[in-house]
Amino acid sequence: LKERQKKDNHNLIERGLPAAMSITLAIGVSRMAKRRAIIRHLPAVEALGSTTVICSDKTGTLTENAMTVTELWAGGQVFGVSGQGYQPEGEMLPQGTIVVSPAPTVGKPAGGALRETLLAGALCNDAALYHEKQQWQITGDPTEAALLVVARKGGLDETTLRKEFPREDELPFDSARQTMATLHDVGEQCTDARFV
Repeated sequence: LKERQKKDNHNLIERGLPAAMSITLAIGVSRMAKRRAIIRHLPAVEALGSTTVICSDKTGTLTENAMTVTELWAGGQVFGVSGQGYQPEGEMLPQGTIVVSPAPTVGKPAGGALRETLLAGALCNDAALYHEKQQWQITGDPTEAALLVVARKGGLDETTLRKEFPREDELPFDSARQTMATLHDVGEQCTDARFV
């Protein structure tokens, strides 16, 4: 008799488990919906569950996945960068410089250490920036795209640079190193260049 009860209990669990799980998940989704949090894809739930920091602006909304470089440090000097989003319009001025009603500029050539910093950011980069449907779009990592935008503000076009200095090798970004490195052929200028 005890053997039969064990089998019956086992069968009940086998038959009842899917229904119990469905009801539990439905209750969870209902609770999340009341809090305006509906997630369609399981990987999104996993990513959200492993998140330790969520950055939000002063209104509490999440960002639009658009990054903008606002300051650069090059050659011991800090440069303020104007402009927003992925539009490559703006200026780079040494901090402390006052500009009265600046007009948007595109591609004002940068020189010296500032140019070398922008060159490294543009070449050690796998993102793409393009103009489509009257707005600037990106493909790839938003941080890398922000570096392309600031390079364009400094007069450097990544497409031209990639042809002029072809990539020969790379060390992909590694979270332990916190860097990505690329090796480029710079022709007769020097034997090689490494951009990190």
